[in-house]
Amino acid sequence: MKPYGPLSVEEATATFAEQAKALAKGSVDLLVIETMFAFDEADAAFKGARSVTDLPIVVSFSYDRGVRTIMGVKPADMFKHYKEMGAAMIGANCGTTLENMEKVLQEYAAADPTFPLWAKPNAGVPHLVDGVTTFDVTPEQMAEYAVKYLRLGARVVGGCCGNMPEHIAAIVKAVK
Repeated sequence: MKPYGPLSVEEATATFAEQAKALAKGSVDLLVIETMFAFDEADAAFKGARSVTDLPIVVSFSYDRGVRTIMGVKPADMFKHYKEMGAAMIGANCGTTLENMEKVLQEYAAADPTFPLWAKPNAGVPHLVDGVTTFDVTPEQMAEYAVKYLRLGARVVGGCCGNMPEHIAAIVKAVK
């Protein structure tokens, strides 16, 4: 989006509205605005979606700088902003480490310990091993942190990049 790219806020909002309208027509249960780094783009997505549907909206930012996004957004600021806008659930996905995801959720929970949270961390920071992208977090580690995330108020816990069926199975077993 401008000033970093050619897309205006109005164009982005219209595009997100078009997508949300099609999804709503297709009978989805909710809309997820995920892997966001900046307020302007996430606001365009939220406002575009809200202009065409009353479906619940989840907003999830990616904190790729530990507990800040690449655009400098802090978890507490993001949480306050989207709670006030009417998000049904607020979360974080992707990111760096399981520990940093825990810190992000702690910051969200400090703002409102009763608000439902969403947590979908990567299975670690990707790195290349013999030309193959590799993630080092084990299913057992993912499961251990999933329980911590639930204790902080997460109502949706899953995985983003690098998670395999074994990771999700371990999460399911741990949270049951």
